[in-house]
Amino acid sequence: MEAVLQRRLAVYRVGLWVCLGVTLALGVTLLAGDLAAGPADFPYGWATLWLLLIIAAPPLGIVMLIGPVWRTLPLARRRATAIGYLIVGGLDLGLLAAGIAVTLGPLDLGFWLLPLLYAVGVGLAILATHPPRRKQGEELFP
Repeated sequence: MEAVLQRRLAVYRVGLWVCLGVTLALGVTLLAGDLAAGPADFPYGWATLWLLLIIAAPPLGIVMLIGPVWRTLPLARRRATAIGYLIVGGLDLGLLAAGIAVTLGPLDLGFWLLPLLYAVGVGLAILATHPPRRKQGEELFP
């Protein structure tokens, strides 16, 4: 079972790089001004990619962290990939919010609440999976 999960993890690592590339392309599209034309010219192809990444990446990261099947692998092996998927989902959620804000004009603070709460959740997941290292105490009485 562990060998199957190792192969699946290798595939998911490659998929993570693809997701990061798509996120970078979406960010460049946002910065290049492709979304500034207005609501009628909103590029729905980009929005579809954003939504697919927002819907697919975070659940995969969560399942890799706490899923019963994935628990057979040590957390140290799967942690980076799982957190990577959570971060990609957060970046895409933030980029989608920024794209909507650029298209529709300035929005109130409540609109940015979901991306901010998601970022806090990812931060807590990172803290939970990276426990602080304890210093090795010296032995007083051997």
